[in-house]
Amino acid sequence: IDIGANIGLTSCQSGNSFREVHMFEPNPDCFSIMKVNCKISLTNTRYHLHEYGLGDEPTLTKLKVPIHHWGGGFIHNEVEGYTDAVLERFHENIYNSQNYHEVLVQIKNAKETLNNLFESLSNNNLTSGVIKIDVEGFEPTILMAIAQSIPPEIKIMIIFECWKKNLNINSILSPFGNRATCFRLAQNRDFVGIPFKLFKKSSFPKVLKVLRLMLKPKISYKLYKFNDGDALDVPADLVLEVAPKK
Repeated sequence: IDIGANIGLTSCQSGNSFREVHMFEPNPDCFSIMKVNCKISLTNTRYHLHEYGLGDEPTLTKLKVPIHHWGGGFIHNEVEGYTDAVLERFHENIYNSQNYHEVLVQIKNAKETLNNLFESLSNNNLTSGVIKIDVEGFEPTILMAIAQSIPPEIKIMIIFECWKKNLNINSILSPFGNRATCFRLAQNRDFVGIPFKLFKKSSFPKVLKVLRLMLKPKISYKLYKFNDGDALDVPADLVLEVAPKK
């Protein structure tokens, strides 16, 4: 389940590993490209495209899309989305209309939509999968909707981006009861056995910094359990593991 699918890159790269794929994308321009990408790439699975976003309430609203970054479209709504302070960290002046396209998009109730989807998947014995969420600040709304609608027999991994340094992880985990555990997904890049973080130090030899530009890093990923109160460098990718209800 790809919520905030944009042009379908994530699902098109990994979707054939799943029996069924669902993609949600409200931006009509991105949706048109996604349709073509899916037709080309997803040849070994059933896929379903949903041309709307998910939120608390069904509505028509404006999506602000950065002219040079279609993947960064956001709904300017501090109640559900990012605050202005967060948005200004990775967007140009959010009040300058010349920096953005504005498109009218449809939003549907997340809890109702996901409840229907989970019921359909469960009826077809599809009870194990992955949910990717990239919705520019609406992540807590989507996570709450998942917690309120996921059937007891379904187990999932949920990956989402976080920009909040002081994240209250208990507020995310508690709606799942005792079913969910949170992890931080960290990337490690080594150059010939030398950790990437050493290259950032001013004392590190310049000749080796030059070699860094010539060598391809070895990239690996690891999940670290994340507890409430742990320090979090943002942006961070977090993963929830949701087990079947006992």
